[in-house]
Amino acid sequence: MVSVIIGALAMSIVFSAVCIQDVIAVNRFTSARHIGLAVRRAPDETFRLFETYEAEIDTKEIQQRLHWMAVFLKENPDFNGFIVSYAGQRACSGEAIKRAKIARQFLIRNEGVKSKQLRIVDAGYRNNWAIELWFGPMRAKGQPSSRSAINRSVITITKRCSNMISLP
Repeated sequence: MVSVIIGALAMSIVFSAVCIQDVIAVNRFTSARHIGLAVRRAPDETFRLFETYEAEIDTKEIQQRLHWMAVFLKENPDFNGFIVSYAGQRACSGEAIKRAKIARQFLIRNEGVKSKQLRIVDAGYRNNWAIELWFGPMRAKGQPSSRSAINRSVITITKRCSNMISLP
């Protein structure tokens, strides 16, 4: 009888730990900073926003946000990361894709994320350029949808601005 009670108690503790890990794993950026974060059960078929950065943010902060995305992806190999990129209202030709590729290369080269775990999404335009970092299970179909994009008719495309788009 005592062994049955101990077994039931042990199962309860394991179940509670799994549930807590699930809640922590889907929280945004601040919770993902906890080292040792891993999803312990099969993920559902949804995509979740992990972090965002925009035009007014400095390079060091961008690198930190990308770092925490990398930590999450390396500790959760059953998930893909999505770099959803928006160009600004005044944009360079191909700006959204260029910014997304720079973020992707940073994650691969500097953070050791596997390239097969990263996807790029050109989400259109916003008033200012922005990058959203999403994650979702590898088995999920599709990709995160774009949010709050503005109409292409109000966009001004400029030339020769590749030197303005970088991440050291």
